[in-house]
Amino acid sequence: ASMSTPTSEPLVPVSDDNDLVQAALRFCASKADEDRFVGLLLAARVLPFHARPAAFLTTILKDVGLVFVERLLRTSPSVGGDPASAFRPLALKLLAYALAECDFSPARGAELAQLASASLEDRDDVATAGNALSVFCALARSREYAVQLLQSGCPAQVLPRLLDPCSGLIVPDRGVAVVEALAHGLRDAADAGYVEGHTIVTQVGDVAALLAHAAHDAEAGSEARLELISCLSTWLGACPSPAVASTAHARWHMYIRVTLTSTLANKLSRSRRGECLQVAAGMFSHYGLGGTSPRA
Repeated sequence: ASMSTPTSEPLVPVSDDNDLVQAALRFCASKADEDRFVGLLLAARVLPFHARPAAFLTTILKDVGLVFVERLLRTSPSVGGDPASAFRPLALKLLAYALAECDFSPARGAELAQLASASLEDRDDVATAGNALSVFCALARSREYAVQLLQSGCPAQVLPRLLDPCSGLIVPDRGVAVVEALAHGLRDAADAGYVEGHTIVTQVGDVAALLAHAAHDAEAGSEARLELISCLSTWLGACPSPAVASTAHARWHMYIRVTLTSTLANKLSRSRRGECLQVAAGMFSHYGLGGTSPRA
C-alpha cells in the first residue's frame, strides 16, 4: 500500500513494506548520484511517518554513505546553479535526526561539525540553521570531537558572528549553545585524559576572549550580557586550569573585569549574581587580581 498525502486524519505508521519506503531504500543504495538524491528526498518525506524512524534512517545513511553526505555539506549554500546545493539542508536535517535519535557515531565527526558550521548563521532558513546547530552541538559534546574541533580553530571562526550583538538576535543563543556544547565535551575530555598531549591552549583562550568581548559589547543590564557572562562561567569551569592559566591573550580579561563590575552594581537575581561571582573567582584564580598577563 502506498502512503497517501498527509491530511488532518490520524496517520497509520508505515513500515519497510511501504512503496515509498522501498523506493527510498532502493534509490539510496544506488551508485548513481542522481538516484541517491532522489532517495534522500523520498527518505525525508517518509521519515516522519515511519513506524521505526531511527532504524530506517540508520539504513538510509549506511546505504548512501557519509562520504556522499559530506559532499552535500561541502556544497556552498550560495551556489544556486549546483543542484546539490538544494540538498545541503536535507543532509543537515537527516544528520540532526540521526545524532538525536540513532546510535550514530561517525568516525569523521569533527569534519562533519565543521561542515555544518557554515549554516549556523543562516538567517533566511531558520530550520536549516537549527539543524546545523543540532549537528554541531551533538558532535561538540563528544570528548573526542570537542578537542579536535578546538584544534581546528573552527569555534573561533564561527563564534564572532554568532556572538555579535548586532546579529539581530535578542540573545546570542546559537553562539551560547555552541560554547556550552564544547564545554561539556572539553570537561569530559579532561576527565578522561584526552586533553593531555593536545595543544589547545590558544584555542581555549580564543573562546574565552570572544565571550569576554561579546559580554562587554552587549548592552548593560541586557539579557544578552547576562547570558554571555553565564556562558563564560560555564567555559572557565570546563577549561583545564593549566591550559587557561598559560593562555597569553593580551588584556581580554580586563574587558570582563569591567563588565562584571558594572553588572554587579545592578540588581540581579541570586543565580545571576552567583554566575558573575563565579566568573570573577575563575578570573582571579587563573590570572591574579591585578596583572595584565597570566601568572606563571
